[in-house]
Amino acid sequence: MKTLKYLLLLGAVIIFTDVFAIKVVRKGKGPNGYDYVSQGSTIFGEDKLVCKNPGRVTCGWVSGPAMVQGNSGLIDVHDIMNYVQNQVDIGNTSGQTIYDGITVIWIDISDENGDGHELTIDAEFVE
Repeated sequence: MKTLKYLLLLGAVIIFTDVFAIKVVRKGKGPNGYDYVSQGSTIFGEDKLVCKNPGRVTCGWVSGPAMVQGNSGLIDVHDIMNYVQNQVDIGNTSGQTIYDGITVIWIDISDENGDGHELTIDAEFVE
């Protein structure tokens, strides 16, 4: 019975929280972009964007999290993605920072074939 109460409480916290994760996976970019770009979301409020293999498509959201709430106002998710890409480009292939009050973590997932990183943004999504 105690376990059931705990699970119900945990479920309520997950359902009613405004904070969620945005995940972006970039791997194997070509000089003109990516071959595979896919986006989706889970029932837990996580939006995911996956961009893989050399091609001609820009890694970006068609629809989905455009703005998140930062300390000083609304922040475009693409600005955070660009910040992380700049960090990766200068050699900081893994890291963590607070971007205007938003927790941002990226990890190196590259292999012998080239670049790759996974970005997690914990933020409040603003529609």
